[in-house]
Amino acid sequence: MPSADLERIVEELNGMLRAESERRQRFRESLQPEDKAEFINGVAVFHSPATLRHTIGRQNLTVILRSWIIPRRLGTVLDEKALCAFQRNDYEPDIACFSAEQSAQFSPDQRLFPVPALIVEVLSPSTEANDRGVKFDDYARSGVREYWLVDPRAETVEIHAGANGAFERVESGETGRLRSRFLEGLGVDLRAAFNPESALREAARFSL
Repeated sequence: MPSADLERIVEELNGMLRAESERRQRFRESLQPEDKAEFINGVAVFHSPATLRHTIGRQNLTVILRSWIIPRRLGTVLDEKALCAFQRNDYEPDIACFSAEQSAQFSPDQRLFPVPALIVEVLSPSTEANDRGVKFDDYARSGVREYWLVDPRAETVEIHAGANGAFERVESGETGRLRSRFLEGLGVDLRAAFNPESALREAARFSL
């Protein structure tokens, strides 16, 4: 603040943000249905095809979360290709869960979504740094209420609860049941995240 160059610095920063906003808009307009891409700190990040273990982990948890959320009318669960707009960045979480209040505002042709209430990211060697770094901080500051980090190689799941712009780890393990604070009453057999048969059994157990 005491700097005599403050006005120039602010002008330069505003110019950088305007240029970044223009790149972000071009990024959104250029996306194709087959693209798996995100806009992170001014850079378009395109992802390579997922491994089998990554895809199975995502599919299993999508089935489980949908089986809990949809019958209870708690909201909407979208996976992989839901582009979510944060203050500065655009992300496509592996799984994005939106509250009932958010879901009531959605339209059938919607392509850009708000900050989800719950996010699941399945870790891979190419994404883990962002999933535990810039995304972890951005998700917390932006009001994501719960963040699940799934490691399909180690077969572990971490659950972080959000409050006051930060995350607190509330669940972590290799065995037992995972319990969500956001989805009250939900308890998931950890094996179901990595075994399709276990995932289907969990989903059937959740039916009303």
